Amino acid sequence: MSSPLPPEQDPEAVEAAMLKLARAAAATGCRAFTTSPKAPDPVPTTNLGWLITAPVEMALMQAEFALMIHHARLVGVENAGKARKRINAAIFAEFDRPTLEAGATQ
Repeated sequence: MSSPLPPEQDPEAVEAAMLKLARAAAATGCRAFTTSPKAPDPVPTTNLGWLITAPVEMALMQAEFALMIHHARLVGVENAGKARKRINAAIFAEFDRPTLEAGATQ
């Protein structure tokens, strides 16, 4: 009989933690999920879609990135990308999409 994985090695537990952090980031209004904020040329945009406004939001972002990297190591990059899409869909379903998208333009 195999023993259960510790939470930090359990991909489902790590994904659940990522979802909790994404909810916290969405609740602060610091996160946009589908597209990057528009930047004037020639300033390059990224695919991160983050808008950082204060130290709390920065801490949420750093924590979520750390979990995303750890999750990718556990399940592989392709499966981690699929999990990221599931998380984004869950956040969009839970929070008001126009409000989230407006946050990226502020």
